[in-house]
Amino acid sequence: RMWSTIHTWSSLAAIAGVYGISLATTVQGFDSAELTVGAYTLGLVHPTGYPLYMLIGHLAAQLPLGEVGFRLNLLSVVLGLASVGMFYLLLSAQTKSALPAATAAILYGLAPHVWSQSIKAEVYTLHTLLVVSVMLFRYLADRKDKPALAILYFAILGLASANHATSILLGVALLLSTDWQDARWRAYSILGIGVGACCALLLYLYFPWRAGQPTAINYIFEYFGRDPRQPADLLWLVSGQAFRCAVKPAWGFSELLAQIIRLGAFLWDGSMGLAPLLGIWGWKTLQTTAPRWNRLLGIYFLGNLAFFLVYQVVDKEAMFLPFYLIMDLWIAQGILAFVHWLPAHVNRLTRYHAHLFTNLALLTILGIGAMLDWSALDLSQEHQVYQYASQVLQDSPPGAIIVNHWATASVF
Repeated sequence: RMWSTIHTWSSLAAIAGVYGISLATTVQGFDSAELTVGAYTLGLVHPTGYPLYMLIGHLAAQLPLGEVGFRLNLLSVVLGLASVGMFYLLLSAQTKSALPAATAAILYGLAPHVWSQSIKAEVYTLHTLLVVSVMLFRYLADRKDKPALAILYFAILGLASANHATSILLGVALLLSTDWQDARWRAYSILGIGVGACCALLLYLYFPWRAGQPTAINYIFEYFGRDPRQPADLLWLVSGQAFRCAVKPAWGFSELLAQIIRLGAFLWDGSMGLAPLLGIWGWKTLQTTAPRWNRLLGIYFLGNLAFFLVYQVVDKEAMFLPFYLIMDLWIAQGILAFVHWLPAHVNRLTRYHAHLFTNLALLTILGIGAMLDWSALDLSQEHQVYQYASQVLQDSPPGAIIVNHWATASVF
């Protein structure tokens, strides 16, 4: 038990060290710059607007730590580490074993797409923190037969929906995996849905509130010509209709094959290739030991799968990080099944040593992978965006108007 505790906390501390050392120290480009400006000035950024992130980010922007760009980047580190920690609690509750839980949590935290979103200003670490919180409380509600927790996890889901629209996929999984025939679950779930809807609606009021005031950035009106003070435009904004043009089912064989290959690479990259073996083994185990919980994971996985195949944008991988949460829950269960199987097939190997050797071997592989990924992901010396914008502003005469693309406007 002592070694398991040391192993757990040292592993989680390693994630904190990786994020801290590779953290971007100044403003980054594209959405990161836009979200930094929006949070600092309480502005209106691109749909779906991310009101929860705007409010939390505004508080973080007030911290007396370096420049504003660094403060918003640091917020992502804090949210990313909280996601890993919360995920460890969920893994530990599911497996009832610290070592597989820690290994799977580290696998998640060091996944390149998770790592990259945790060291610069972005909405996705907040998204995964809310998603894993919903999943944890849902698991505890099932395990302890406490349907009253439905009020809590549906409330968190309401907050999540005001941060990222893909939260609806988790909502569908919750609804389809709830025992509606049980009067207690039905009553608490309906009450929870009402509480969650109220949380979302309160956060949506951010849009008409800020639209009626001068803001440093108003992407909604200036780019899309929409006024969130109008009910129809507010519904357009929060429902993600701005990106309806990106939903393009891949009907042709070549298009579908390209998306499947992209999905396969994304899943393989995030699981170090462990999902096909340990993940399937874990899924099969959970199907026997926790079928209702496994049904929720399966429905959520299939929802993400379907949306991934039809949503055609350049950077869509970042919004599907919950894929990794689901896979790593199955992988953790697969690790546990493997270390129970191993002593029966290897002479003189105890279950304790099977646990220890298996998890240390996997963590060694993860460590090697992190070292190989470091040069591509490290943002600690990435000052190009800041230096470029500073130079252009310095060279511009007083009163000049700088005309630029949406991707660079926020940087200036």
